[in-house]
Amino acid sequence: MSNRVSCELAASEGGRMVSPSELAASNTDFELWMQGAGLYERGIPCDDAKTLYDELCVFKVPRWSTNLPESEFLQDESICLEALKSLPMESEDDLNMYQIEHFLPVLSLAFVRYYDSRWANEASQRRGLDDIVELAFGRKKGHAFDIRIEARIRICQSNWSSAKSLGADAVVDALVTFPAPPLTTGDFKTAGVSIQTAYHTQWSPGTSDGSPSLIVLPCEYKNTNQSSNCNKVIMDFGTAQSQRRAIGLKDRVIFGIAGAAGRVTVLSSWWNGDKINYAKHATWELTLPLRFIEFYMFLCNLAAYMRRSMQAELQEYDIIKGAVTVQDHLWRAPEPPTPSNASSKRWRISNDDAHEDDSDSPADLAGDDPEPKGLDDWKESRETWKAEKKRAHESALDSGNSVLSRENLRKHLKLLVTSTNWEKDLRDSVDDWRSSVSGLST
Repeated sequence: MSNRVSCELAASEGGRMVSPSELAASNTDFELWMQGAGLYERGIPCDDAKTLYDELCVFKVPRWSTNLPESEFLQDESICLEALKSLPMESEDDLNMYQIEHFLPVLSLAFVRYYDSRWANEASQRRGLDDIVELAFGRKKGHAFDIRIEARIRICQSNWSSAKSLGADAVVDALVTFPAPPLTTGDFKTAGVSIQTAYHTQWSPGTSDGSPSLIVLPCEYKNTNQSSNCNKVIMDFGTAQSQRRAIGLKDRVIFGIAGAAGRVTVLSSWWNGDKINYAKHATWELTLPLRFIEFYMFLCNLAAYMRRSMQAELQEYDIIKGAVTVQDHLWRAPEPPTPSNASSKRWRISNDDAHEDDSDSPADLAGDDPEPKGLDDWKESRETWKAEKKRAHESALDSGNSVLSRENLRKHLKLLVTSTNWEKDLRDSVDDWRSSVSGLST
């Protein structure tokens, strides 16, 4: 039986929330959600998207890069060096924006993860894609991009009838963002926007105001199903484009990538009136050395273009105008009702959660990719343990011996670790036990 769960079925199962990843794996439900969210596929990219994509696919390297020495220690580096020689050369030794001479060892290792049959499985290929995305966006001086692994984002709202059974937060496998200091919720609040409305200027799910940013490139590649990964990118497009329109930035083509089985598909999105359109451009075969290096160069070109573009639009940004615009573009999915069985679910939390404000509501933390059913509710377990402790104390007073065994203690302490503040609860529980033991020994 398929493990894909429809939102209608989930609603009939006592209100269980469906994660955005589950939705992306169900094409029928996903199409209904897209229509309700105003996202529509277009067979071919719009003229702006096609022109920009073609410009980003122009690759030239300095002549001297073909004379790079091969490493004495790294295996298979010669494969990438040979691929470099087939690329068009600049007439002069211009500054090498790709920095091949510095990154060739890492690029070669990333390529081996795709090429070598001993290592080329889905897990190693995901690591290879991590490497080239990080090299293109995150390891060059002056680029200022942030790469967030498993970043939680708020999805856009949809008027689909079953959207109420959908979690409001998705997890993006890798999200490239550009810092946007002028876009804090505090600044919008100062400009006359209510705090609840100001949240629509942010892509993040919570209320943290520490590092506002704009989405540059969503990357989805941790699912072995390419269709599901493409659907997740489309969902990310809804968030990226909706945030830009809400804060009053001019419409811009936003790209995304979806990868699986050694291939990467590039998609683009853009506004068409009040609808978001998207289309696929091309699929890159990363098991071929030349295409692998060209894809890395494509990402470098995209990074350079987005850095220039976003720096310019943020420098001239007028928050007073933006404060007016956001009032008419409220796009964030509402907080879903707390599921009736939420106490027995643990949700996948990204490494960005450490930066979120603790004032997020419990529903706000119900997000993507529910984990397998966890331990019993910690509060109920603790109350049970307290009751047993009380009975043990009373019995000990009568018999002079403690029946609160080490094994029993270990069992109940283990049940405490699903608390939202488990460290404090664990310390409190141990303190209670120590006080009890101390009382029994006196």
